[in-house]
Amino acid sequence: MILRTLRLLYWPVPSDLDQNRTDIANFLEYGFPLSCEGSCSGLSEEKNHAGARSHPDDMRKYLKKECTYGSIIGPFFSNPFNTDMVISPLNSVPKKDTLDRRVILDLSFGVDGEDSVNSHISKDLYLGNPIKVSYPSVDSLVELIRRKGSGSLCFKRDLKRAYRQIPICPGDWHLVGFSWENHIFFDRVLSMGLRSAAYICQRVTNAVSFILDAHYDLQIVNYLDDLAGCDVQEKAFDAYAILGEVLDNCGLEESVEKAAPPSTSMVFLGILFDTVSCTLSITKDRLEEILYLVKSWLQKERCSLRDLQSLLASHEFQVKGRHLSGEANRIADMLSRWDMDPGVSTEFLKLARVNAWKEIELDDDLFHFTSPWKLELPLVKIKESPLCPYNAYNRMCTLIPADGDKPAFLIPQSEGYKTLCYSFFQKRLRDILEMCGLNSSKFSSHSFRRGGATWAFHSKVPSELIQFHGDWRSDAYKVYLEFDLHDKLSISRAMADEILT
Repeated sequence: MILRTLRLLYWPVPSDLDQNRTDIANFLEYGFPLSCEGSCSGLSEEKNHAGARSHPDDMRKYLKKECTYGSIIGPFFSNPFNTDMVISPLNSVPKKDTLDRRVILDLSFGVDGEDSVNSHISKDLYLGNPIKVSYPSVDSLVELIRRKGSGSLCFKRDLKRAYRQIPICPGDWHLVGFSWENHIFFDRVLSMGLRSAAYICQRVTNAVSFILDAHYDLQIVNYLDDLAGCDVQEKAFDAYAILGEVLDNCGLEESVEKAAPPSTSMVFLGILFDTVSCTLSITKDRLEEILYLVKSWLQKERCSLRDLQSLLASHEFQVKGRHLSGEANRIADMLSRWDMDPGVSTEFLKLARVNAWKEIELDDDLFHFTSPWKLELPLVKIKESPLCPYNAYNRMCTLIPADGDKPAFLIPQSEGYKTLCYSFFQKRLRDILEMCGLNSSKFSSHSFRRGGATWAFHSKVPSELIQFHGDWRSDAYKVYLEFDLHDKLSISRAMADEILT
């Protein structure tokens, strides 16, 4: 299995970011929730679209590749989860300039045309918080070129398999199922066809843009997986190298063959930029292609969903669609979703690190968790303290009894249990903080790691043990430590005493 792990320690910690991005490191580590509210219905039998059924060899090739990357789990013969799974149909469309096909999971397909996964994902909310999905335009790069001046050099880098590198929260894997040749699979990374995928991908590259701006004073234009920049000739090659270095440090895999080193002319978002003549133009080949396309479509009286998918996959920046309010029209809906989510070019992957603690040993004084990667953390009793983890865990087991082979942390439901996932824990934590009169926007689940490291430091725990206890692979935990005035005064006094001696 080939896995590329995002180097989480390089990503900004919450204190570096505004509230919209405080959870980026957590989401990258534990997976992005899909923000699907309510129950969805799926297929009762395998019923893929013609674009998949008519190309079985391409579909088998796709499944083999995704299994190799670790992007999907399966095959299964039945539901592997303790909650209802949702199976959606597969489709495929031809890729431009290649014989390969792009595989799409039709998450807008529901029973009787309704109740699909995408129908339960809001365009205006993510995990209950209002969002505004916006992308840079051609004008964004024009403004950057204007600031750098005529003759400046443009450059760009492109992420490889962009959606397929971003992990999904394991608590949502059951929502992105599909079936092929009577075998069931589930995506572990963002699905092509998922309504919230573009917002999530843009959020990731927004964080990359923040790192470049905050730490290198380098501004870029990031449109989903495309990252473009511009600088004066003396600095452009260094800026281009820094962009590549930051992507590598973040663990983001680059599509090297699509990179464009510094030049006075560059194609970005389908437009040719020329910084010498200060002009924008469509390339000759692209223009001829569009004119032929318009002519052929003017002769059509009707079209199929497959035709539109093929059209949009090949011409995503020239064709726009808008959903007609109040119209129950799947094709119009697909067009409007594609306009929000035009990033159908590249994808990337990361192994979802699942903290599903399963082996629990107890005795009279302590218990310890054994994680899937054999990390053992003993937690001793804190007698006569409401913060005793031993008593808290035993009380939870009493209130939520479950079989010994179940995950340690579960949520009781009307039918069985659901594994506690990040999104539920985060929402519940903030609800409790609000009930306590605290500003929940200043806290996240990551606060426990920061607070734990700080508390251990103040408890005189050696740095090597703090690193081990927090499962950090380096000493990056030190950026989480918070020092009070007493700590800072001790440093100044020590330096003053040294001067006197």
